[in-house]
Amino acid sequence: MRKLVKIVVPVLLLGAALMIVAPRIWVKNKKSRLMYQGRTFENALLFHGSRGRLLIQAKLPGEAPFLLYDPARGVASCGDGAFLYVKLAFLETRTGSRCTWFRGANEARATATSVQFRSPRGIDVEMLWQPPPR
Repeated sequence: MRKLVKIVVPVLLLGAALMIVAPRIWVKNKKSRLMYQGRTFENALLFHGSRGRLLIQAKLPGEAPFLLYDPARGVASCGDGAFLYVKLAFLETRTGSRCTWFRGANEARATATSVQFRSPRGIDVEMLWQPPPR
């Protein structure tokens, strides 16, 4: 009986931890590129989140370090404290308080391999990526 408890309890704790953390994990897409003002930026990174959300980390002049796309709400700009980088993935800290949903955010257009929107400064942004191999 004790042996069973020693096995079951850690498995249950691990399952509970994954239920809490999984919706907050963002996984890196290595085959993406960012178009900003008609130019390609190589230093931009794309991360896929839960429920079709996308996180763009880019060092764009005058823009926030993170741009967050949510199919239900549109696009938001997020400050440095909104995400924690952990080896090839980001963890969401408390996004709601550190992200600003800007006017026209719901005008973003998304397909299976791209998202297009206007940044808070009114500049056209397009993020393109390759779908995963099947």
